[in-house]
Amino acid sequence: SVEMDSASTQSSGIAFNPMPLTVRLGLLSSLILFYLADQSVKSSIRQYLPVGETIPLVQDWLHLTHVKNTGMAFSLFHNFPNGLLWINGLLFLVLFAVALFYKSMTRGVLISLCLILGGALGNLHDRWVDGHVTDFIDVIIIHYPVFNLADIFICTGVGLLLLKIAKGSFQS
Repeated sequence: SVEMDSASTQSSGIAFNPMPLTVRLGLLSSLILFYLADQSVKSSIRQYLPVGETIPLVQDWLHLTHVKNTGMAFSLFHNFPNGLLWINGLLFLVLFAVALFYKSMTRGVLISLCLILGGALGNLHDRWVDGHVTDFIDVIIIHYPVFNLADIFICTGVGLLLLKIAKGSFQS
């Protein structure tokens, strides 16, 4: 678990305190790594695969399909792109602040937050710069909505976080 110094501010039973510099740098480095992985794959998709085109990777199972998604994960709320930009930005900032300042958190929870934040930053960047998110992973066999690497990071992070909470191992 991540160790904190004893000087903290108590508010409503929740202790907030900046993490040690090494932990904060690790958090930022991981977040940036997930963001860059997402953006580099999306850049290649935008450059080499026209919108609407499909490349079968595993016939009848998995394809690369370039889709412009103005909604959230899996095209939810696609009719509200500007509202989503601000809501997503605010949620990112709140979660980032929690990741940096929550006093006692296990490494597993920090890893979960890095995955969520890295993926969120990737999709937030797309939405801010392009007005949509670039999706490309098309799982044909289950007729699932097209998604991207950032969505995988976010869902994995949320899943890990829920497991940690269910096991009661959120705090150190």
